[in-house]
Amino acid sequence: MLAHSFRSTGLAVVTGLSCLVALAVAVLLNAPVARAQSDLVVEMMQTGRNDDSTDVRGALAFRVRAFDPSVGNRDGDGIRNVDMIVLDSDGREVSRKRESNAGYCAFGGGEPNCTVYDFSDNNNRWPNGERIRDGGDYTLRAVVTAKDGRRTTMDTDVRVETGENGGGGGSADLVVEMMQTGRNDDSTDVRGALAFRVRAFDPNVGNRDGDGIRNVDMIVLDSDGREVARRRENNAGYCAFGGGEPNCTVYDFSDNNNRWPNGERIRDGGDYTLRAVVTAKDGRRTTMDTDVQVRR
Repeated sequence: MLAHSFRSTGLAVVTGLSCLVALAVAVLLNAPVARAQSDLVVEMMQTGRNDDSTDVRGALAFRVRAFDPSVGNRDGDGIRNVDMIVLDSDGREVSRKRESNAGYCAFGGGEPNCTVYDFSDNNNRWPNGERIRDGGDYTLRAVVTAKDGRRTTMDTDVRVETGENGGGGGSADLVVEMMQTGRNDDSTDVRGALAFRVRAFDPNVGNRDGDGIRNVDMIVLDSDGREVARRRENNAGYCAFGGGEPNCTVYDFSDNNNRWPNGERIRDGGDYTLRAVVTAKDGRRTTMDTDVQVRR
């Protein structure tokens, strides 16, 4: 009886242990597998019109790419939203926008191109109304929130130039050249008709006529400094009397009763100044004067 009892007790112990092991295995098989979380990824893609330079001239784009590598590596994978913030050097917010879709841009757009915040088009003020400091230091902050609640922040320091104070920071000077004064030449002796065409470009952007240029004001001044003609040209082929694609419209003196567009009589043998005021897209400006003598 004792031996039998011992065997029975031993069996009960073994059976109990087997149940516990089985229960532990079952729990382990049904338990969720813990995975290490990767850090969220955020990258600066664009600051200026066409680049990611820390020197921002004339306009700000501010676009980032963000994703959760635990979900995927495409822009927006696993991301709930990105707060796009611009801070001045005192840490004050001058602009803020929450983006909920990939193509994260501080001023909208992004499918596929960001809306660019042109400084001069906005009177050199930020969306909050604060004046943009020419040559000022700003921080572009992207606060990325994942769908699982994790968050990361990326700060990018930039220097902003509006061009109001001459566009320092090593910007190359704007280029403006006289291309035509008379019907077929660039002589300072203008006889019978005036064309007045200039070529202008911003070498920081390119060297083709019109590269980086917003507009050119074409002005004719008499010897007393009074304007006798003025025209604003917005497209390359800058001509005082229209045309320019490819030929300028020529202002024929006799066809206009020897009078300027403002009605003033053209002085035969008179001295006049042809003034071209060139404004770049980043707000910088330069003026070129060419003195001519006009003969009817």
